[in-house]
Amino acid sequence: MQRQQGVDDCPICLAPLAAGKALFTTSCGHQFHFDCIKNLKDYAHTACPMCRNPVPQLNQITPIKNVQLLPQQQISHQQQQQQQLLLQQQQQQQQLQQQRQRLPINMNYIYSSAGMNQTRFGTLPANSNQEDVVDDIAVNKWINKNTLSTDEVKRTLTISSTLELEEVAARENKSLLAMLSIQAPSDQSTNTTRAPLDLVAVVDTSGSMSGSKITLVQHTLRFLLTQLSSLDRFCLVGFSSDATLFHNFKKIEDASSLGSYIAMLTATGGTSIGAGLDIALSALERRQSKNPVSSLLLLTDGQDQSVYNQLETLAKRLPDGCSAHSFGYGTDHDAKVLGRFAELTGGTFTYIENNAAVAPAFGNCLGGLLSVVAQNIVIDFELENGTRPEKVLSHYRSEISSKSVRVFLPDLFADEKRDIILSLEVPSMAPTPSVSIAQAKISYKDPLMNVGTDNVMSTEPVHFKISRPESVEGTKPANPKLILQRKRLSVVDALARATDEAQQNHFTKAKDILNEAICELLDLPKNSNVDNVARPADMFMASLLSDLQQSKQRVSSQSNWSQGGYAYVQGQQMQHQQQRNQSAGISAYATSAQCATQMHWNKNV
Repeated sequence: MQRQQGVDDCPICLAPLAAGKALFTTSCGHQFHFDCIKNLKDYAHTACPMCRNPVPQLNQITPIKNVQLLPQQQISHQQQQQQQLLLQQQQQQQQLQQQRQRLPINMNYIYSSAGMNQTRFGTLPANSNQEDVVDDIAVNKWINKNTLSTDEVKRTLTISSTLELEEVAARENKSLLAMLSIQAPSDQSTNTTRAPLDLVAVVDTSGSMSGSKITLVQHTLRFLLTQLSSLDRFCLVGFSSDATLFHNFKKIEDASSLGSYIAMLTATGGTSIGAGLDIALSALERRQSKNPVSSLLLLTDGQDQSVYNQLETLAKRLPDGCSAHSFGYGTDHDAKVLGRFAELTGGTFTYIENNAAVAPAFGNCLGGLLSVVAQNIVIDFELENGTRPEKVLSHYRSEISSKSVRVFLPDLFADEKRDIILSLEVPSMAPTPSVSIAQAKISYKDPLMNVGTDNVMSTEPVHFKISRPESVEGTKPANPKLILQRKRLSVVDALARATDEAQQNHFTKAKDILNEAICELLDLPKNSNVDNVARPADMFMASLLSDLQQSKQRVSSQSNWSQGGYAYVQGQQMQHQQQRNQSAGISAYATSAQCATQMHWNKNV
């Protein structure tokens, strides 16, 4: 965002306070666009969005009334107005009654006869709970207008098969690793076209978020709005001891209006993550219409131990095709709750260690959401020639039968890759130069294809073929690509086991587990000294090593573990488990869209 030299931005809409626009200066010295600050008065909110001091001047803003009417015309007009007002009040009461029946019992609303929603943040307008309905025709027109050809809309996934060994002796029963690699198309292939987004932000407004935290989150959310299109929709939920739906899904057509809601976020009270999620999930469930991509963003710096046992129930309420991304702010948040919620929903968990990490963390997440190329991904493995499944090593939901395996994946962003590893039992058979022991195909939905329908795309099947000679001389090396991904999963397992030990204050055991993981990663003897090992030339191996070394420092003591150590190790475990960038910086899994968005946010937020 280009700023004129010496010109500040309006804190509500983020546009410059340039000459030629009506400005409003509060008694506390803060300056806003007149149209932006006027919206607060419409919401019966008369505190400064920056410092929360009263702004009595807002009470002096009054609408201009039309008084140039003849007496007889005025009487007739008043009668018409009264009849129209009575009809509106009747319709409004019916709508309010329907809203009362639909909303969860802990919704922080008190409905007045005037149709205004009273909350601890102030009075919200009656239409704040109304949804802006998605126009499927407009969405399809927008996609067609911004796409050069049909081929560019149909973004296909590329899949390939890999076996641990190229050949196994014919008369040998063998346990063998098989890997299916999935590559999403690059961001360039989308020709800047993307699917419109429904985004609900669930923001912690407890007392611990006061000061710079809540101010930075407000600024980040306002900037987020500027990165969305007119077809995207945004919903805002705040929670502390209870939760408030500030507004339902609204189109990004009036940034100043939505910015006024963000300005009302006030930090006070306790932390009820469960209440915030309940309200957000209810908003998602009640949608009358949906954009092709949906996501929930949860940001908290506090703890709510009571919600842990409710997470499975809450996660099941997340609509199909909707992702969930959790952000733990500071060292005191409940990483166990956020990590578990991400695990149950197939979403991500990002540890925000300090204020500087807020913008890149949100930018990284948004960069992914704005480049979704595949949803509802299902992988079907059919086992052939007597092969039987043993185990799915990759950490995704799966279903296994005697002759087939089905794996379910979350959304894929442009440029992302997934490697699914299975353990198979290959039987003895007659010698043959090549035989297929399994085949795999993928079905998925492209959010740009036939918006508003359930059209499903599928790939051509790929085969896992192996040679079965009479005998195999010597020991054949395993496929290096598969072994590298197997090492990634070993790192994930080590981080999980180290976390379990550290949670029991067994920090020496936790360090030993990570030392052994480093030895296994680098193919060193089990008890080698790994304090000063050389950095691998392979960038991905170097990334795994660095994360293990950092995690070892985090589990070295009670103070390190309690001051952000748990959150850091949990975040690294999920990042390598899902092969998705979940850090507030650039990791080995960052896509081109995420890198570009992070750079843009670092520059402007």
